[in-house]
Amino acid sequence: MSKLKIVFIGQEHEMSHRLLQHALDYHSVVGIVTSSLRKKARKAEPRKLATLLTRLIRPGRKTFLQIGRERNIPYLYLTGRKHDDLLSLLKRVRPDLMCVVSMSQILKPEAFSFPPLGTINVHPSYLPDYRGPNPWFWQYYNFEKEGGVTIHYIDEHADTGDIIARKKYSIEPGESFSSVYAKATELAHEMFVDTLKNILTGDVVRIQQADLPCPHIADFVKSDVNYIKWNEWSIERCWHVLRGTTSWTSEIEPPQGWKAGLGWKIGEFIKVENDDMPGTVCKDAEGWYVAHRDGKIRLYVNFDLKSIFKMIACN
Repeated sequence: MSKLKIVFIGQEHEMSHRLLQHALDYHSVVGIVTSSLRKKARKAEPRKLATLLTRLIRPGRKTFLQIGRERNIPYLYLTGRKHDDLLSLLKRVRPDLMCVVSMSQILKPEAFSFPPLGTINVHPSYLPDYRGPNPWFWQYYNFEKEGGVTIHYIDEHADTGDIIARKKYSIEPGESFSSVYAKATELAHEMFVDTLKNILTGDVVRIQQADLPCPHIADFVKSDVNYIKWNEWSIERCWHVLRGTTSWTSEIEPPQGWKAGLGWKIGEFIKVENDDMPGTVCKDAEGWYVAHRDGKIRLYVNFDLKSIFKMIACN
């Protein structure tokens, strides 16, 4: 066997596209599956809008559907009700391996066990720590100084399958989510290339983790819950969490008036005497800020293209 026959499952983001491109270039991709967003996310960013944003923000990038059509590769848009369709696809194309890079649904055993070489998942944490659907948020929440990427086999439980590879990267205080995500993507690509080579040659060394303790559970994040402890945490920690998690929560009041729907970009923080109520959005001569007992965290209206088109679509 010179190439692996792969069914690839992912979502329309950079990490999925980078890893899919490698699979397309060096292996035989026999099926492409887009995992639908979770219910709440689908309401905020419908499928048609997601496709439009992909074309406008990344004009050179094709969607999974377009890639499948152009290369004559079977394509499936997977929702929670379409697992039978996935199994039918697997039976039709008979892959050696299935690769998952971001998925909102839980694979059933008859699906992840169908490929003879199994199903692997790229998980954005250093397992067994931060098992669960949202390691990104909880690593910021806990002010971790390191993040990680793990490639592991999928089994019947959440992120407990045998580990193939795992590596760490640094997270600097206040580092933006886009920067952290870029680091993780580069690391995931490097590990994915090596993992596919090792699976092809039979040189995979499996590390069992099912019985290992998981110090932190990366559970779902509720958008209507205020997670930041404004009266307990330092301004540095509050600022750090805001810098990385505004996509998931509504910790601070959003912009109002004609700017409604755009959201905030988190700027720098300054330590000054401040009597404003912690966690509230205020304005001074220099602009908007969110108050903390030890200072101010600067806010700027986010005018990026994605925010603008989401605002238009939702109004």
